[in-house]
Amino acid sequence: MPNWLALTLLVIPAVLAGLFGTREVRAAHRERAVPSVPQGWVSARGVIVDEQLTAGRGGEANPLRRPVVTYQTADGREVTFTSRIQAAGMPKRGTALAVFHDPVQPTRACIDPQALTGVPMPLPGSSRILVALIWLVVIVVTAMFAVVLFNV
Repeated sequence: MPNWLALTLLVIPAVLAGLFGTREVRAAHRERAVPSVPQGWVSARGVIVDEQLTAGRGGEANPLRRPVVTYQTADGREVTFTSRIQAAGMPKRGTALAVFHDPVQPTRACIDPQALTGVPMPLPGSSRILVALIWLVVIVVTAMFAVVLFNV
């Protein structure tokens, strides 16, 4: 088998692992990021009426909670939405809290970031560092394969 073909067959799994690793790191970062409140959204009082429980990664004892919140718009409509953030430290069922919503589309809403004090936030830049480390490993593995195959 030619060396270039062997190198290609060895590098493809490393690159695929890098791509999947990058996707997982970014998905985990998005899942835990606290939303910023868009311009023009208005505040309302809400209450957590339910929660979706998910077992944590690695069989953690504390399940991840994604609150289901109900609030009333200024014109008296009752709206229910599910938070896009899930974490073990989310407020529990029955907790009253502030929410922000789009007055034009009230189902577009988020929990007030100030109410999420128990939610661990990702470290700033941590996902970028992890992605850089993943790709550094891919490059090092590729270089090692090249050195071995081509006797450089």
